[in-house]
Amino acid sequence: MPSVIFSPQPFPLLDRKTLDLLKKEALTAELGRSRACIHRDHEDPVQEMVIVHSRRSLDRPHRHEGKSLSILVLEGVLRVPHFDAEGRVIRCFEMGTPASGLPFLTRFSLGEWYACVPMTDPVVIFEAMSGPFDKGGGFYPDWAPEGGDDLAAFLRRAAARVC
Repeated sequence: MPSVIFSPQPFPLLDRKTLDLLKKEALTAELGRSRACIHRDHEDPVQEMVIVHSRRSLDRPHRHEGKSLSILVLEGVLRVPHFDAEGRVIRCFEMGTPASGLPFLTRFSLGEWYACVPMTDPVVIFEAMSGPFDKGGGFYPDWAPEGGDDLAAFLRRAAARVC
């Protein structure tokens, strides 16, 4: 199974079997995560997906300039650092399921730089964002490592901030 799947159905349904497949894929995926997109393609006006982050997920800081984004935690605990234009953590919070007592839903729409750092294995989120999806200029900052051990160390430092 690829780490990103789009549903061919006009009325997509996600079930436990699909979620279990996503969790399994996230364990072996290069970036440590997998997703099921319930939108048809990157051009849809609303981008909705279920994303599974394994504990080793490397989510490079990024932003969605001019877009609104909502995150709902379905399973696990997620730490979300926000960064200023120079890469300093300016805010950090943890999210969990409604039963966890942590905030479980957030929305931001100011083009904030952020990353998702899983604190449990796995973390399952539902993410919705205004489309179309554009990974063009300004999506990733110059101050964040591109990947590998450097990005892992950067995210560990960012997540170490007290939320």
